[in-house]
Amino acid sequence: MKQTIYLCVIALVILSCCGMLNVSAEDMTETTHSITITSLDEKFSVSESISVQSDDLELLDFFDVYIPSTANDIRITIQNHLVSNEKLAETYRCNLSSIDLANKSSMNVEISYNLPLDSIEFSTLTLRNITKLMVHFNGENLVSLNSITSGLLVSLPLFVAQDETSLFNIYIIILIVLLVVVIAVSILFFVKRKQPVQTRSRSMESEEILQTEYALLKEMLKQIEKNYRAQKIADETYHKLKSYYKQQAVETMSVLESIGSKIKE
Repeated sequence: MKQTIYLCVIALVILSCCGMLNVSAEDMTETTHSITITSLDEKFSVSESISVQSDDLELLDFFDVYIPSTANDIRITIQNHLVSNEKLAETYRCNLSSIDLANKSSMNVEISYNLPLDSIEFSTLTLRNITKLMVHFNGENLVSLNSITSGLLVSLPLFVAQDETSLFNIYIIILIVLLVVVIAVSILFFVKRKQPVQTRSRSMESEEILQTEYALLKEMLKQIEKNYRAQKIADETYHKLKSYYKQQAVETMSVLESIGSKIKE
């Protein structure tokens, strides 16, 4: 009978201790929880710094932290000691057996991990009450919250800053392409202008055809002169037409003279 009573007392003591442990875990408060996110070439680098306060830290055997399921290269240190951890869904349970927390009322936790660069948001779940939660992204304060209760899921978009960088890169690429196109067109235009004007071969044309062409060119020049004096064409148009048809007439006369000199020979 006495043994039964002793066993019951021992069981009650154990249950009481477990109850104290659970209460202590629930009563813990994070005075500060600072999260820093940095976008790198191929990933997001995340570091979290947590300061925890409790009067019964030495009674704790484990400490839970929330880490997104897509995280990799996870590293957790408590009181500057690297601790082992066990993944439970998106909660990681850290073993505190190797940490001396006797007579301690505060505890520092450092967490680091990486997220894929295509992540469009960052999420964290508050497992304890938090006095102040701060999130920094690429050196800027993304959010600062006070008096956060446990069990709150906080999601923050990352795609805004990421898209601004992508758009900037796209604009740079478009600008470079346009610049290359402009340079190419300019070179082609310059080369085309530099190409000599090809004169048609008239070796097969008869003297009669050339004489008819020359007469038509002279008539065209007279008509241009007449229209210009009647103010039917502008000065610029007049000079361009006159120069063009006069050149054609000179070429035609030159060929006719060449044919005439060959006939005489």
